[in-house]
Amino acid sequence: MRKQLHIMAVGAHIIDAELSCGKTLAKHSLLGDKITTVAITAGEGGHPAEIPVDEFYKMNIEGATKFAEALGGNFICMDYKDANVPENEEIYNDMAE
Repeated sequence: MRKQLHIMAVGAHIIDAELSCGKTLAKHSLLGDKITTVAITAGEGGHPAEIPVDEFYKMNIEGATKFAEALGGNFICMDYKDANVPENEEIYNDMAE
């Protein structure tokens, strides 16, 4: 019997991990592995001019959550603001938690 794996895909922004690893995540989901997607930021800095930042943030969170749930997994968005991620060990410690 195959041992269940826990696959974690991490992206700087929401959609990075989903786009770059989506097929692999889907494959592992079908194999019965646990799936977690992580975004360091919600990517709110890239909001279109016609969509307010807070609305774009919520849209991104909802979309990433639905993607993870469709794979039977979960989604985590870290509390960093877009373009304000520290360049030190803090990010690694936060991710480990």
